[in-house]
Amino acid sequence: YTGLLGAVFSPERVPFFQPTQSLMLYEEFLFSPIDNNVYYKKFSSLRPYTVGVVSGTAIETLLQSEGVKTRGVTTYQQNLQKLMAGRIDLMVADQFKMGEMLKSYPEFHETDSYAEGEPFNLYPEYEYDFDNENFFKGRMNKGEEVKALEPAIQKTGLPLLISKKYSDYQTIQEDFDRGLQEILSDGTYNKIITRFGFSGLKSE
Repeated sequence: YTGLLGAVFSPERVPFFQPTQSLMLYEEFLFSPIDNNVYYKKFSSLRPYTVGVVSGTAIETLLQSEGVKTRGVTTYQQNLQKLMAGRIDLMVADQFKMGEMLKSYPEFHETDSYAEGEPFNLYPEYEYDFDNENFFKGRMNKGEEVKALEPAIQKTGLPLLISKKYSDYQTIQEDFDRGLQEILSDGTYNKIITRFGFSGLKSE
């Protein structure tokens, strides 16, 4: 493959990939049951709690290095189930993973019919607006709502990673960045994300 999309550019990937300009801002949040009064401003304030993570992720390593107790699983869905069952106090997920999991709850009514020219919302009847503080509320069963804790526990740009196995990887990266700037400037970028039901999606 030429590039890797949807992956964070970490130090371990420097020998293998050349990053483009960031396509979007990627944020991971701590989630808790909506009636939980957990607040956090720094990692040390999380030490009394058990945080659900996906095993092997960078955030797991970071939390453990800060003395935070973590419980690893293989999927985000498992963590959500554990959170609702009270087996963990908090869980980590990005806004996309949590939005996707919300689809599995009964209050979601999916539809495959869209009028010509209307925005295609990945999550019908629910505005996918990351700037809305109520985004993660109200779409789950009564008593099972979750909330995202502010600020984001991790925030970084998400680029396209160009494989360095191609001799012209720098040219590919420069061409991509030039094209991205064009669609950002002429409004095409916003039209694309709106078409798929997103808003409040920021590119760094």
